[in-house]
Amino acid sequence: MIHIRKTLGLLVIALMVVSGATAASASAVEFTAGKYPATITGQQIEYEGSSKHVFRAGDNKISCSQAYFEGTLTKASTELTLGTIYSTCVATPGNRQTTVQMNGCDFVLSGGKTTGANHYVNGLTKLECPVGKVVEIKIFASPTKHFEAKALCTIQVSPFEGLTPNTYTNVAGSPADVQIFSRTARLPVAMAGACGTATTGSYEGARTLTAHNLGNVELAVKGGEEGGFSSTEIAGQQVEHEKSSRHRLTLGIREVSCEALFNGTVEASPEKEVKPNAITVSPTYRNCVFQGVYPTTVTTNGCDFLFHVKNGSEGHFTGSMDLKCPAGAVIEFRVYTSTANHEADNAGCRFRLSPKEGLGAITYENTGEQLDDVRITTSLSGIPLEVIGPLVFCGLGTSAAYTGASTVRGYTDEALTDQVDLTVAP
Repeated sequence: MIHIRKTLGLLVIALMVVSGATAASASAVEFTAGKYPATITGQQIEYEGSSKHVFRAGDNKISCSQAYFEGTLTKASTELTLGTIYSTCVATPGNRQTTVQMNGCDFVLSGGKTTGANHYVNGLTKLECPVGKVVEIKIFASPTKHFEAKALCTIQVSPFEGLTPNTYTNVAGSPADVQIFSRTARLPVAMAGACGTATTGSYEGARTLTAHNLGNVELAVKGGEEGGFSSTEIAGQQVEHEKSSRHRLTLGIREVSCEALFNGTVEASPEKEVKPNAITVSPTYRNCVFQGVYPTTVTTNGCDFLFHVKNGSEGHFTGSMDLKCPAGAVIEFRVYTSTANHEADNAGCRFRLSPKEGLGAITYENTGEQLDDVRITTSLSGIPLEVIGPLVFCGLGTSAAYTGASTVRGYTDEALTDQVDLTVAP
């Protein structure tokens, strides 16, 4: 079983769940200012070594060096609406100039639960847009194309509500202000043009908000349910294995290697204790290459990995994995023979992985860190494979293999800021 333990109070998740969802208070979180009406302004701050605000969609990483936020509070409110401006944005790969056009869309912050007097997790975010509008991220192939306003591709972020990527922290000062960190992997996106395909994206960034009324006044988050949380977030990324941190997929007689990320959610149970026997994570693959040379995109189409723990002891366990997909869906690899073909989405090869249960072998190892996490090593074979493309370039085969190692961690919030112990146990 997999344990997740919080320092104060026990929360056991994944293969054992202990719910701490009973609230000591039913009050809602409120944004408050020392004097009304208050103008709220914010700008990015450094978090985890970077002050940039980052959007991702497919293989595209859009980093904005400048992020500015502004809103108004006329009274204490359970919602805070912020207009946003992003500038000095660059997309990789390619270090391409990029614009983020909000088109009148605002972020609306609300919700959250307190884990202490000045700290709140799982705050809600809504993207509110005028009718027919979306956020548009435009990537340009060159400065000339930027000047001509001819985008290589456009990523659209549609209005959404109910995402829970925010962590709020009240910071003491004269006057006090609020730090907010956001991270979500569930942005609804649509891509048009020559930058690949994706239906979900991610966003992360930190900022400090301050309040003003004829000078600076106090800004704070107050109230909210105390203690407990409704779910535990699982997040993982690749680590070194057999002298490489990249995950390798042998597709017939060819190979693709990728950077790999994983995320999932384990819902708390109303029961005091339950023992689920598996955990589901969604994979994301980035910066993939075919045969060590050719750029490749991987679209998972909603497919997930279901990990099972079967046996073991003393921190070392074995198990299996199911590749599960929505009806009719597969994981698709698209290989491009040149940058031009990549930009034109003219794939030289396509590979499709179909669902299958009981794939092995999987090994699990408790790392023994101060906040424990689990190293998962995959050595899978027999994944159903379809190869589409010329034999001389794409090769042939009917099955695929998958090797790679990842470290997975547990968190009490979707912003992945409050880590808890994650271990495998008999």
